[in-house]
Amino acid sequence: MKHEELVSTHEQYQANQNNWEFHLRSFLGGSNYQDGSYLLKYIQEDEKEYDKRISITPLDNHCKNVVSIYSSFIWRIPPTRNLGLLDKDQSAQAMLEDADLDGRSFNALCVMLRLGRMFTGTVG
Repeated sequence: MKHEELVSTHEQYQANQNNWEFHLRSFLGGSNYQDGSYLLKYIQEDEKEYDKRISITPLDNHCKNVVSIYSSFIWRIPPTRNLGLLDKDQSAQAMLEDADLDGRSFNALCVMLRLGRMFTGTVG
């Protein structure tokens, strides 16, 4: 593999960046969504009128509420895992306790990935 390939951004990632930004801002809501300027400008609307309309537009975050409710329903009962022969393996147990080497358990990491997937449609 060439150096250029290793340091370049994949074309599909570039193609999806704007969508992911929109989905993230929609999930976060409030000023994050407002700062994204997703409210379309009217044909003869000047910048001052547009800014005023943005400032008075309600930005209730329904997306985050729906995602939270659904996620809490899914994770109401913690999953059970059958590791088979790895049940007593120290490295497997360590991974379940600290899956990302940043202190998150495997369950916490799965919840975080599920949330990301629910509002972006993908994990990436």
